[in-house]
Amino acid sequence: PSITPRPPQGQPVVAFSGRHDAVLKAAVVSGDLLFVEVIDEQDAQQLLGKIRQLETELNRTGPALLVSVDLPLLLADTVTAAHQRWEELNTHTPAWLNADQLRALGTAERVNEQLTQLQIWGFNGVRFQPAQNLVDVPALGALLAERPNQPGPTQATGLRDTLGLSRPTNRYAGLNQSKGVFA
Repeated sequence: PSITPRPPQGQPVVAFSGRHDAVLKAAVVSGDLLFVEVIDEQDAQQLLGKIRQLETELNRTGPALLVSVDLPLLLADTVTAAHQRWEELNTHTPAWLNADQLRALGTAERVNEQLTQLQIWGFNGVRFQPAQNLVDVPALGALLAERPNQPGPTQATGLRDTLGLSRPTNRYAGLNQSKGVFA
């Protein structure tokens, strides 16, 4: 039997992680999504400015690169309890994260405020890094379920739709199948 190749049925989301110049350039040229670590507001603004400048310099076409923050997460009932838990975990796993990295450490209300602030700074989302999955993931689920002024669940059909990315053009659309060349 003859094998007739089919064009791909979709294009995967291309994600990068990091903030070195080579990573930023690669993400701007061929990426959909970039995950970065930030230290504070000034660092975040400088990094986002650099990314947007690279988009212009490298003639990025299409939508702006989605930029999300890597955010270590540790939730507790009080800020004091969160700091105590943090200190305890640091004795077991001292290299859990970059010491200067912005992190969500505290109560659900405090973390909610941080998420809102990251949105105001211009980030498209966050990638949480829970300190302890058994403790922080259920608490995160409850936090996200209670976030005010956030859109509800959507009927997205895939990751591209969930992220708000448009469907890429079919690179085979102009192909004349009978001749095997572009029409």
